Amino acid sequence: MKSALRLTSWIGLFTLCVSAAHQSPPSLIVNDGEYFARPGVNVMVFQDIYPEGHQAGVSIIQNGERVATNG
Repeated sequence: MKSALRLTSWIGLFTLCVSAAHQSPPSLIVNDGEYFARPGVNVMVFQDIYPEGHQAGVSIIQNGERVATNG
């Protein structure tokens, strides 16, 4: 009886982990500022609104910090 309960617990945990791994992350959407956004990351394309230095064609902002640009 104890081993059956343990097996059921492991199967439940495995099922929970597998189902959580197969959920797709939220996709990037165009917000009111006309750039792509989702929680934790913004992607600006041909925007000159980030207040630091020379602006490029594409800028990636993670958690408020510019981490990548091109151009």
